[in-house]
Amino acid sequence: MLKLRLFILTCVISMLCGCGAVVLFGVGSAAGVAGLKYYEGTLTVVFDASLENTWNASIKTFKELGFVIESSKHDLTLGKIKGKTPDQKLVSISVKYLTSRQTEGVIRVGIFGDESASRIIMDKIKYILSRKEYTG
Repeated sequence: MLKLRLFILTCVISMLCGCGAVVLFGVGSAAGVAGLKYYEGTLTVVFDASLENTWNASIKTFKELGFVIESSKHDLTLGKIKGKTPDQKLVSISVKYLTSRQTEGVIRVGIFGDESASRIIMDKIKYILSRKEYTG
């Protein structure tokens, strides 16, 4: 009940402030996401997974969705994948270490952003992270 009240309060405040993005923290944690927001063409997601697992799931998502990877680079705390969709839209996914069990992912599709395409990518990454090889 408290989560519902906080959610409604967040929505009301966002509408009053004229903010186009609604931040949902704690709403999707059972589904592998601790929080997300869509703002100015970019979807920012906190995945309940390590950086390494999120990185591997992101690479696998690119391949399974038929995207062409043009560049990919990561280290212990950051990573970025750039590529194109089959219809030549630019796609980028950046990952950043938050904790050993949480990783921030930033997804952008196209020059101006495409929220529905970004959410499809997020859902695919969540699905891959939920598979047995990523959950242990």
